[in-house]
Amino acid sequence: MKMPTKRTRLIDIAEATGVSLMTVSQALNPRPNSVRVSTHTRNKVLAAAKEMGYRPNLFAQRLVSRRTDIIGLVIDTEASHIYKNIMAEVERLTFEAGLRLQVGMVHDRFEAIKQYVDDFLGYGIENVLCFAHSYEFSDQVLPLFDPFDDALFISQPSSDNRYAFVSPDYYHNFLEAMRYLLQLGHRRIIFVKSNYDTIDCRLRAKAYRDAHLELGLLPDETLIYSKPLPFLNALPVVDRLLDELLPQRPDALILGNDEAVIWTMKGLRQRGLRIPEDLSILSMDFGSLSMGITPEITSIDNRHQEIARRAVEVVCHNAKRGEQEGKWLVQENIPGRLVLGNSCLKR
Repeated sequence: MKMPTKRTRLIDIAEATGVSLMTVSQALNPRPNSVRVSTHTRNKVLAAAKEMGYRPNLFAQRLVSRRTDIIGLVIDTEASHIYKNIMAEVERLTFEAGLRLQVGMVHDRFEAIKQYVDDFLGYGIENVLCFAHSYEFSDQVLPLFDPFDDALFISQPSSDNRYAFVSPDYYHNFLEAMRYLLQLGHRRIIFVKSNYDTIDCRLRAKAYRDAHLELGLLPDETLIYSKPLPFLNALPVVDRLLDELLPQRPDALILGNDEAVIWTMKGLRQRGLRIPEDLSILSMDFGSLSMGITPEITSIDNRHQEIARRAVEVVCHNAKRGEQEGKWLVQENIPGRLVLGNSCLKR
């Protein structure tokens, strides 16, 4: 079939089939309380539309029908593994629910986030998922989403205002990890914390302190490492970190994710240190790599699938609710679990 050289319009289909423009519109986009189109005519219009390569104007359809089947999503391109895993599961679940995602990808740029928000508003998108709000300028980002009736944040926003969110239970998850290491007899646990003052970092730091206090121990604040740190995905970066950490004589390290742990273990081995005999190591974000190396990595499973499932459940309710139904304003922390590997040893 010869491909059309220009965009096919409804009027083109009407002229080709010999029916009115209104009939073509109703045949292709059925609406209640509009003209009735017979099965024969509808089939003729559909066949002509296919033959002529017609593609619907989705933006125009949304303006007419006010459909809410598109969900806006903003994510940081350098987000942690857990956010990327949540997004992948959100995409799968929204597709299964008959919804689609319009994704905006940014990194650490307020103006880029603002532009995506403006785009969503311009397209009439009412339901938005935000993964990109844990910045030093978070107080500027959060109000951007106020115009949306149904904005849902992944991870609790750093704000006193009532924003809807679904989040890993950072405090509970980290507390369980700290209890485990302390029960093994570790007393010099270095927590490699992000230098951002985000709520997840604050909650983990609180859990670090509380776990010590539960055992009547005084937490050593110098063991919470919070200097600016690039991704631990190369030996030169790991070496710079270890040069600072090892003089503090740690007996355990807690790092951001499995990739960071694997690179750090390589750096430790090159310095003649054994895992876990000389140093235990734990990941804050369980992934597929955890159980695929030796030793297997003890990790926090933040249950990204459950977070995504709950987020999509809320989004679907809000997107498809009737006029008499209220929206769900959820604020939920989803507890995770500790997955035990062989990277931690009793002292």
